[in-house]
Amino acid sequence: MRFLRGLFRVLFALTFIVSGVLKLIDPVGTGLIVKEYLAFLHLDFLIPASVALGMALSTLEFITGISVLSGLRIRIMAWSALLLMAFFTPLTLYLMLHNPISDCGCFGEAIHLTNTQTFLKNVVLLILAFLIFLGRKRATRLAPAWLEWLFLAIFALLALSVSTRALATIPQVDFTAYRVGNSLDELAQENQARYE
Repeated sequence: MRFLRGLFRVLFALTFIVSGVLKLIDPVGTGLIVKEYLAFLHLDFLIPASVALGMALSTLEFITGISVLSGLRIRIMAWSALLLMAFFTPLTLYLMLHNPISDCGCFGEAIHLTNTQTFLKNVVLLILAFLIFLGRKRATRLAPAWLEWLFLAIFALLALSVSTRALATIPQVDFTAYRVGNSLDELAQENQARYE
């Protein structure tokens, strides 16, 4: 049983870490996804802050994954994991049923999932988050609380610095078809041929 608990934590944590990193390295793309969600939820007054909200959400996702993986502040961060999944699972159920947005943007531009795939992924993650939440009291403190918070704060600053640098320049890793080195003329011709 201990092995399974550890496996569940690793699967959940790695999903959150990868998802957070892929969105942090492209803050503009993440902001566009957040903008679609805000428009869909009729929260238009927040649209000007969509890039900042995307960076904050991606950082929270990344830090939650780091915490679950390492066991740092797990008693508190298990709440974060459960609340995030309790919010996004019903939201993706609605997306699956009504399809107002075609791509959830869960993994940025790197991995595209259909709304059905996204909902099923979130159901699995919700179950894992619930199991992590139930086991949070068994976790032992690895260091004094201030040191654990400091460690997580360093990871958060690192994540935000990567995202801020990508925002100020261009993403270091670009998964879109329009990345540096691709011919825009060829892409336009391919898109035109597909359209015709």
